[in-house]
Amino acid sequence: MEGHGISFLFNLPRLSPTLISTMPCNASSSDVESGIVKLEPGQKPSLTAIFTAHRIRWALLIVITVKFLWHCYIIHRQAEFVADQETRPAMLRDYVSEHHWLLSYRTHSKATGFTSAFAMSYLKLVLILLLAPYLLELSSWLSRVLCCGKKCGSEEKHDEKESRQERGRRSVFPYLVLFATACVIFYVYMDFAAKAGNRSDAYRMADRFPMSSVKKLTGPLGFDSSHIYVLNTTKMNAGYLGVFVNPGITISESLLKGTRALTPEGINAVLAHELGHWWHHHSLVRYMIFVVEMLVIVLVTYLLRNFSPLYETFGYSSEYAATPSLIIRLLIIGYYVLIPLNEIWTPLLNLLYQHNESQADAFAAGLGYAQPLCNALASVTVENNLIWITDPVYSIYFRDHPSFMERALALGCLPMEVGDC
Repeated sequence: MEGHGISFLFNLPRLSPTLISTMPCNASSSDVESGIVKLEPGQKPSLTAIFTAHRIRWALLIVITVKFLWHCYIIHRQAEFVADQETRPAMLRDYVSEHHWLLSYRTHSKATGFTSAFAMSYLKLVLILLLAPYLLELSSWLSRVLCCGKKCGSEEKHDEKESRQERGRRSVFPYLVLFATACVIFYVYMDFAAKAGNRSDAYRMADRFPMSSVKKLTGPLGFDSSHIYVLNTTKMNAGYLGVFVNPGITISESLLKGTRALTPEGINAVLAHELGHWWHHHSLVRYMIFVVEMLVIVLVTYLLRNFSPLYETFGYSSEYAATPSLIIRLLIIGYYVLIPLNEIWTPLLNLLYQHNESQADAFAAGLGYAQPLCNALASVTVENNLIWITDPVYSIYFRDHPSFMERALALGCLPMEVGDC
């Protein structure tokens, strides 16, 4: 394998074996070395001639850098936005003390996200510049060892008599198996494995707390109150899981007892919010989103399975450039190639998830728990030292829940005077 480490990135542009194979027979050796391809009249350059490993490598570096700078800008916007909120807004005086507001301000006015954004970008650069060539070469070596020195799987030479259709069916089968397996595993996790009743730190709410008021809430809706579980955790939180069967609501023990325990009406408000997720099938929506994401990743990986310049970009030896293992392809496609799509997909998902939260809030408000839910959200925000107000752009890119200010305004718990904001 040619080139490792820093030199691997800055090697002079060379043609990949695939590109050389597409050259006309009259191409001279100097043309090959310089990367100049002489095309016959009417002949169009192939994709492998246009997207060489060298160009793909630099394109990935540019995309990663742009993403890093964009995230730094968003984080800076949030820091500046919070810095202007040192004084507690008048409309929040009934929900947060000046002391807790300043505590949240001091925590969130610092651009702490710069560290994580830089770390993720640096990790990707390190993988491209240093680790990927060695890891991929190791993968090729292990593949040859496991197959007793012969080419494995898609690297095998096909029988000349084998039809292209038969080869296509055989090559697509592992991708279908991978897609189906991932969907089944995630479904099992959401409906069974993550069920609070299977956890050692959880117990049924009905075992230790009075349930009369809770049953009045869940009974008319047709939800079994025995599926409400209490998690033995100090962080104030609640959640809902369940796609088709085994619906379950979890609520942290700190919401039920302790210095900042909620009132019975507040507990019902939190449960009404989680019942809103159940009523609107938000877990099913989340599961279908996972299916779509997995389908896109597997489909793109399948379509680019033999695109050798892409794998040469990461140092895969030319002998095996077109046929790395399926796991290697998934890592490269999902972690690098789909970065631009992910930058569009992530804010859309966050907008959808924020809409789901607002929908669950509206469901609780429809049951008469608007004000108790605002009080409960304020207690959770104070106890977990969460942020009270966020920059709109930052919220779209980095948050799947609206801020307290947004939720309280939507519930009608705060006055709408703009001057107080």
